[in-house]
Amino acid sequence: MKTIRGNDAVFMDKGNGSALAEFIGRNAGIERSVYGIARTRLNKGAFEEKHHHNNTEEIYLFVKGSCVMRINGTEERFSAGDLLVAETGDEHEILEALEDTEFWVLTVPAFDPEDYIVG
Repeated sequence: MKTIRGNDAVFMDKGNGSALAEFIGRNAGIERSVYGIARTRLNKGAFEEKHHHNNTEEIYLFVKGSCVMRINGTEERFSAGDLLVAETGDEHEILEALEDTEFWVLTVPAFDPEDYIVG
């Protein structure tokens, strides 16, 4: 058994007011290639660029705040308690965090930077 406590997570600055801490994944405290789990924090006004994944599915669970995202050209607002499944190939981006926002992301397979395709 392995345990990682929330206070042990080290957030990495992704730029644009976004920070991510990978708990389970290829390079995390618990190494797995089959799946990954990360916590993301967005400062109010933060955004993330449009991208997609050719091999990865992402499941977002929003736990704090709210943001506006565009998925395959459709804008939607997500708030604490909402869940989003970004399927393989779905173009998605965070247009703006409307307030300080936090969400967990489950990736299948584990996040691979080579599968983060901008544009």
